[in-house]
Amino acid sequence: MAQWLKQSTAAVVTFGPVLDKDDGVTLETGAEIITSIDHVTTGIKLSKNGGTLTIREQGANFVASTYDAHGCFKVSLSAVDTGTLGRLRVIHTEPATYLAVWQDFMVVTANTWDSLFGTDYLDVAVIQQGGGAIEWTYTLTDADTGAPIDGAEVWVTSDSAGLYVIASGTTDDDGVVTFYLDAGQIFVWRKCAGFNFVNPDSEIVS
Repeated sequence: MAQWLKQSTAAVVTFGPVLDKDDGVTLETGAEIITSIDHVTTGIKLSKNGGTLTIREQGANFVASTYDAHGCFKVSLSAVDTGTLGRLRVIHTEPATYLAVWQDFMVVTANTWDSLFGTDYLDVAVIQQGGGAIEWTYTLTDADTGAPIDGAEVWVTSDSAGLYVIASGTTDDDGVVTFYLDAGQIFVWRKCAGFNFVNPDSEIVS
């Protein structure tokens, strides 16, 4: 599963493990690995939302990598590196020494990130119930007690990254919110003070 990053925001990510090419088991931990992954032309490369692989930003914002543990390295990505929304592949190959290493991330808007992992609220210009042909209800209950959760913010997106909101609303006293949607897969996001939800909830409208 791809990890999430906030758009246009510097981040330190875990990159690895780096494994020896001969046995595929021995961990590579030496300083020469940092030299290799940080090289200005042959080091770590990025593919931004399916784009051509290009080297990480090497300008004034570049921060050298450091060794962490278990064959993993702490790698810095600049605000330029995370500037494109969507999929971000981080990859490095050094076939003479170790196996290829890569990690996939999903870059989301700052508002999406802060609404899911911080205290912000998802910015939706108009609280809407959607414009589809199917009346679809969603019931939100406490996973421990089964009691309905009222006053929760619920929004629906067409993608698992939460970038494209198609409907939103608030649960009533019975924990129910109604949307008008088109048939197909949707992703439901929930937020309410005092509760921790695993977002998104994948649903099928039919």
